[in-house]
Amino acid sequence: MAYAGRELREQAIALKIDGHSVPSIARRLGVARSTAWEWTRHVPLADDTAEGQRRRAHAKAMTDARWERHRVQRAAEEERLAVECAGVIGGLDERDLLMLGALMYWCEGAKVKPWNPSPRVVFVNSDARLVRLFLSFLRSVGAAPEEMIYRLPAGGSPAEWGDVSTDRRRGRCDDGTT
Repeated sequence: MAYAGRELREQAIALKIDGHSVPSIARRLGVARSTAWEWTRHVPLADDTAEGQRRRAHAKAMTDARWERHRVQRAAEEERLAVECAGVIGGLDERDLLMLGALMYWCEGAKVKPWNPSPRVVFVNSDARLVRLFLSFLRSVGAAPEEMIYRLPAGGSPAEWGDVSTDRRRGRCDDGTT
C-alpha cells in the first residue's frame, strides 16, 4: 500500500508540473483534493501552460471584480478627506513650506556622509504630490531652476506626473531630455 501511495504522489507531482490543477489531479487519481494539494503544494504553477495562463487570468478577473467597488469607494473617500483636510488646514505660507520641505528632506533626502561628501540635494519619492511639494520648497528657498536635475520614475501615469515633467522647462531632467 505504501508503494501505491508513493506512485500516486509521483504521478500527482508530474501532473502538476505539466500544468494540471489540483482538482484535476484529484479527479484523475481518485484522491481527495486536500491530498492532491498536500502532495503538490511545493510545485510552482507552470507559467507557460495554457491552463496556468487561463487560471491566472481567471483569478485576476475574479479579484478585480471583487475589489472594484471597494477601490472606487476608497478613492472617493480619499478625495473627500483631502478636500476636507485642505479646508481645515488652508493654504501654506512660506514658513509652512520651509518646515515641510525640511521635514521631507530629513525623511526622504540623501544626507552628506563622511564617505559621500556631495553637496547635492537628493530627494527620492515615488509620490508625484510630494515631489511637486519638494520642488516648490526648493524654489521657495532660492534654488536656481537651471541647477535642478531630476529623474522621473519609468512607471506611473502621465496624468500623475504631467505637470512635473513639463517642469523640465525650468530645470533639467537627466533622462536625456531638456
